[in-house]
Amino acid sequence: LKDIKQAGLFKRKNQKTGYFVGLYKGTPLFVDIESNGMVLSPAGGGKTTGFVIPVLMHHKGSIFVTDMKQGSLAAITARSRRKHLKNEIIILDPTHAALVRKQPAARYNPLSVLIDDWLDETKRKYLMSDLRSFAKQILPEPKQATENTFFRNGSRKLLQFVLLYLVTRGETATLTKALLLMSDMAALETALYVAKTSDLLGGELKRFADDLLGKLTDGKREQFESFREGALQVLEPYSP
Repeated sequence: LKDIKQAGLFKRKNQKTGYFVGLYKGTPLFVDIESNGMVLSPAGGGKTTGFVIPVLMHHKGSIFVTDMKQGSLAAITARSRRKHLKNEIIILDPTHAALVRKQPAARYNPLSVLIDDWLDETKRKYLMSDLRSFAKQILPEPKQATENTFFRNGSRKLLQFVLLYLVTRGETATLTKALLLMSDMAALETALYVAKTSDLLGGELKRFADDLLGKLTDGKREQFESFREGALQVLEPYSP
């Protein structure tokens, strides 16, 4: 009891922002700390039922949960957090492994940042910067420099063109649509010629089109195909 009091676990203010850690003769105990923590116990020792689930049922703040047991924590606590703590519950489960009943997995479009930039005129100035950043993330440089930097840069440029073309067309751009456009050479050439007449973003879309079409018309089609193949490899995981 002395240790509990000294640790401040009885303080009522801790209930608002702290973590529920148990009961002392029926009185709930909360700890409010600005620190990392770790709960250690053998298998079956009660880590989940004695700490994790109580925290999820009581803590009102935002929590990011890595739920490794097929979504069991979400299945047990999501309804209560939504109803009593008024939390928005988002379940990210790209492999559909979770056994969460009536808790559909959320969907996220990685291109939403670019779409938001385009649709919001106050953010449009960030579109090209975000586009370059996205292309570098989806097709990063290897840790050890190689001779293929030129071709990776070409693939990124083609990726940037296709993504920018789709985003500015006013339809919902996705990586799947980017793959389909990139796979259809006739459709891709048409997109390049359409973009060649565009004045969007101060001519940025036209600049991409002029550069890429130049390689097609200057006898560098083999080089262009190398760029396209590199971009297709990156997008292949997003096939329909």
